[in-house]
Amino acid sequence: MTHDSSRKRKRKPVSEDELSEFLRRYGRKAPKRGEPNDRQYDRRLEERIKRLPPEEFDDLLRGND
Repeated sequence: MTHDSSRKRKRKPVSEDELSEFLRRYGRKAPKRGEPNDRQYDRRLEERIKRLPPEEFDDLLRGND
């Protein structure tokens, strides 16, 4: 089985708006009564953010272009 480099999927860059919405949802406090793991956020976006180079992630957090 050979890998065709032209078939690689290109990753969509993470925007500042996506990152801020993700962080808002990810970091919210759990309710006193209820499931602590009920946060609804995009798992695919979480994976894209985890794969960002540290410099790019830092630039997004600081709002640098």
